[in-house]
Amino acid sequence: MPHVLVSHRIAGIRLAEWLAILIGLPLIYLITGLVNRVISPLVAWTGNLIPAVMDDKSVDNVMIENTDDAGFKIRFEGDGVVVSEQ
Repeated sequence: MPHVLVSHRIAGIRLAEWLAILIGLPLIYLITGLVNRVISPLVAWTGNLIPAVMDDKSVDNVMIENTDDAGFKIRFEGDGVVVSEQ
C-alpha cells in the first residue's frame, strides 16, 4: 500500500480507511443490486400468499428441533407456483 495512504490522516483516520469507506460502500451497494437483478428472474413466486400462525403438531415432527422456545411458526398458505428457469 502506498506510504501516502498509510501516513496521512484526516480527523485521525488514515486515508486508506477513508477510501475504503467512500469507495467500498457504494461499490458493495452496486454489486448487491446487480446480484439481485441476476437472481430475481431465476426464482420467483406467483400467486397469493396468506400468512397464518401455525399450530400443527405434524409439522413439528419434520422440522429441525430448536432448543429455544421463544417465538412462533408461521405458515404461508395459498395458491401459487414457484417459477424457475433452468
